[in-house]
Amino acid sequence: MIASRVLASERAQILPLMPVGLAVVLLGVTALVVDVGHALLVQRHLQASADAAALAGAQLLPDAPSALTLARAYAADPTNLPRDTNGVTTTVSTRCLRSTPTCTSTSPNVLAVTEQATVSTTFGRVLGIDTLTLEVTSTASQSVSTRPLDIALVLDRTGSMSGQIGNLRAGAAAFLDALDPEYDRVALVVLPPVSAGGGTCTRCDYYPLGNGGYVVEHLTSDFARLKSDVSGLSAAGSTSYKQALAAAAAELRSRARTGAEQVIVFETDGAANAVPDDAYVQPTSWLDLGQVSIPTGTAASGRTDDVNRPCGSAVAYAAATGVAVDTVGFHLSSDQTCYQAPHGSVHYKDVRESGIDAPGALLQMAELSGGSSFLQEDGSKLAQTFAQVATQLQPARLVADSG
Repeated sequence: MIASRVLASERAQILPLMPVGLAVVLLGVTALVVDVGHALLVQRHLQASADAAALAGAQLLPDAPSALTLARAYAADPTNLPRDTNGVTTTVSTRCLRSTPTCTSTSPNVLAVTEQATVSTTFGRVLGIDTLTLEVTSTASQSVSTRPLDIALVLDRTGSMSGQIGNLRAGAAAFLDALDPEYDRVALVVLPPVSAGGGTCTRCDYYPLGNGGYVVEHLTSDFARLKSDVSGLSAAGSTSYKQALAAAAAELRSRARTGAEQVIVFETDGAANAVPDDAYVQPTSWLDLGQVSIPTGTAASGRTDDVNRPCGSAVAYAAATGVAVDTVGFHLSSDQTCYQAPHGSVHYKDVRESGIDAPGALLQMAELSGGSSFLQEDGSKLAQTFAQVATQLQPARLVADSG
């Protein structure tokens, strides 16, 4: 009887404790459901923030300092950060994809963003868990093309570029370095044209009859050869846009690969104020301007618009050619006024072309053709600008962090 009473007493003590135990278990489950669920939601927002920062910064690769600065700015933007955190710590770095051995530490092709944050718990505190730590990483690459590129690179090497040839060479080299010769090909087109046979420029100060000499190199993946060609260019002559663009478009139409994206990249440092000799029926006189010899005469059939609108006719051609034209306007402030080409009694820079200037012409070429425009006044930054042109042709994409 005594044992029976003791057992009944113990049962009486255990039964009141059961609801307390169940309450603790339920509280723990609630903590897991509510606090962990909230943490997962914050983590998704944190991942989206890291993705946005990585993609934004990767657009500026291989310019590592600029890419890192932009990525940090995106990561610090309150509109991109998740709410309900105790602060976000961001680490940004650059490196090379293992699959691209030509990449270097000074010209990286990958940008990684790691974001870490803590979130306070609500029910977890009962269990002694005050915060949960979250960490995400996003990696973006600018080097891997989604499709191959066939590019006609049109370079202005007119007389006004004589003091900037070094920067032009650096720009062309930076442009080629940002591409991948395994996938991409580039043709070199110049204005004024070189001698019809290519190579050394025997008469560089005018636009001869016919279309010869504009294309220095056909589409090729031999980027070292292209760099050598650019290094050999001299600066002389006046500025005429349209025929160089036409030669670039013809090169792409006749030699571009099926499935490759076709693009014209056009650099110039001034307004178009001249046309090729064959824009006239018969030159009647020559204006000797020291560096440039320009014919005057009657516009040939179908060439009146070329003569009267050297800038505007090039814009119209770019809009109708069916190929995107990315334009690089270099130091246009020194020569931004478009004039009619001389003919008849009209002399060089006597009649201004109506409603357009060089910056406007380049912006319109890009906008109407589906390309992009880049205006750069500082010659020392021409290489950086060309690198940006090349990288924007290859949209950044997220890659596996181990890539």
